[in-house]
Amino acid sequence: IEQWRGIYRAMGAKPKYRPSIQLLYEIHNERSSIKVPVSLVELYCLYSLARGIPMAGYRPEQLTGTLTLTVPGKGWPFTPLGQPSAQPELTKSGEVAYVDEKRTICRYWNYRDCDQTKLVTGVTDALFVFDFVNAASAVCRPVEVMSTFAGFFDQHVRIEIAILDGTDESAVEL
Repeated sequence: IEQWRGIYRAMGAKPKYRPSIQLLYEIHNERSSIKVPVSLVELYCLYSLARGIPMAGYRPEQLTGTLTLTVPGKGWPFTPLGQPSAQPELTKSGEVAYVDEKRTICRYWNYRDCDQTKLVTGVTDALFVFDFVNAASAVCRPVEVMSTFAGFFDQHVRIEIAILDGTDESAVEL
């Protein structure tokens, strides 16, 4: 968690913006459980907590074009999760965010997801994102972490694993 706090400080994030893994730990410590109405979200939250790795889940059909982790610059629109009719927030200068071609999907790397791509009950297609601070670390083992998570699903589910390590300009085209 300390590495993520350092990343947030480097982005210039105010203390109210906390890494998702920190929020999960705080909720779990407060309630002794993680209860989420959508079972798929609960599954990835519990897995994220057990592994200590921030995760997110999205409905790919709600994304426009390429999902990219970038510094989009000031002013990209963002509709907070659970607030579909709220006035959109705007990204700030220096903020790292997941964006598609239309909007911000997740602010401050993994702080908060948008409402439009949230997983809902009955979803049949999902994209899971794992945020590794240091994917080259022997402790991290990204392929093992992602493969183990994929093992929770039956053999009829199509699983694709891709690691974007920042060494090239590649992105995942949806």
